[in-house]
Amino acid sequence: MADILGTVSKLTYFPNGVAQGVIAVIGGAAGDITVTGIKTTDTLLAVEAITFTAGVPTAVQGLTSEFTITADDTINNTGGTSTADKLLLVTVALGTPR
Repeated sequence: MADILGTVSKLTYFPNGVAQGVIAVIGGAAGDITVTGIKTTDTLLAVEAITFTAGVPTAVQGLTSEFTITADDTINNTGGTSTADKLLLVTVALGTPR
């Protein structure tokens, strides 16, 4: 299983080894979305869905309140907004130093 340190190219480090970063993933139907490297001990800070039209970003939708980290490598918004055909930017704070 991959770790977020291999998934995120840049992490912002804070005192005591706490770090946060942004992971870009392809969206899907409402429900489980795979976010390789995220852990249940992490804190989900933001989920933003970017819509593209003809290859150009045309809308950004904040969906943070719909998502939770339900398992390692998984966020979920069952019953929420479909993110199919969108790019998701998932911002997390690492729960344990790694």
